[in-house]
Amino acid sequence: MTQTHKKWYTPQNFASVPTLMANYGYEQTQQIKEASMVVFTGGADISPRLYGQKLHRTTSPWEERDKLEVDAFHVARDLGLPMFGICRGAQLLCALNGGSLWQNVSRHGIHHMIYDACLEEMFSTSSCHHQMCRPNPENTDIFGWAYKQTTIFQDDTTSIESDGEFGTEPELMYHKNINALAVQGHPEWMAPDSGMVKWIQNFMKEKM
Repeated sequence: MTQTHKKWYTPQNFASVPTLMANYGYEQTQQIKEASMVVFTGGADISPRLYGQKLHRTTSPWEERDKLEVDAFHVARDLGLPMFGICRGAQLLCALNGGSLWQNVSRHGIHHMIYDACLEEMFSTSSCHHQMCRPNPENTDIFGWAYKQTTIFQDDTTSIESDGEFGTEPELMYHKNINALAVQGHPEWMAPDSGMVKWIQNFMKEKM
């Protein structure tokens, strides 16, 4: 067990994220101003109003939660706290940092492979999302992509069919202007020694 010495805060607990963060050496706090990291967890869709789109027929937003998390984002940013987004949380960070979303994508409700552009290797992720980040390239570094997975991309005005070509599906992102790591998959559902869980831990140690 990793020794706990830092604190994390979340506006909304989800699944086994507390266990994941404990394994990363963080103790949960209920006060954002005590935290050394703010975590935005998975769950229902964010409102497309946050990124300037109309509601797609497949999108089911949780706007009360949006408000809580948008407020927490602004506090974290103003305090200079690192942030970590998982699935919905990754999409929230993307939208609030100048990006947008595909509101509906295919074949991401299953385990699939991620290509790590830095290590030039692939590892598995536990995936459960029908939306996908479209980050702002001016302030976001993409470290990993889903490998030949998606075949349909849809937003409020567009529907694109693809052959699942590599490089169009960001999975591991770092919003460098706000020190925020975002992952589309669910590391809290994976084994502690899995490639994705270890990748996140190493990234946090080096960058955050």
